[in-house]
Amino acid sequence: MLVDGASVGAVTSYTFSNVTANHTISATFAIDTYAITATSGANGSVTPAGPTTVPGTARRPTPSRCDRLPRRRRARRRRVAGPITTYTFSNVTANHTISATFAINTYTLTASAGANGSVTPAGTTT
Repeated sequence: MLVDGASVGAVTSYTFSNVTANHTISATFAIDTYAITATSGANGSVTPAGPTTVPGTARRPTPSRCDRLPRRRRARRRRVAGPITTYTFSNVTANHTISATFAINTYTLTASAGANGSVTPAGTTT
């Protein structure tokens, strides 16, 4: 924050005392950002992989109300989303991680030969 062109640091309030002249005050604000980290196991990949910085969407209370807000602790939950192709994080107010596990599709082939010939491998192959 700048008061009369001079920095007073990152303060949450400033009081003018004994005002006998004009003054200026200038504040700069930044959006909170959070990291969403995506990882994947073998046989597949996620896009984008690794950490991605996203802007936060939390609404903050005004300073005059901060002292009246109850303290809440948020438990970490592990969610299993099932087979999906996309996932969207909404209302981001904290760092998140997402991990994808992939399995190879398998199929069964059954081969057999009639008279006068052969196939290799014969029988059932996965």
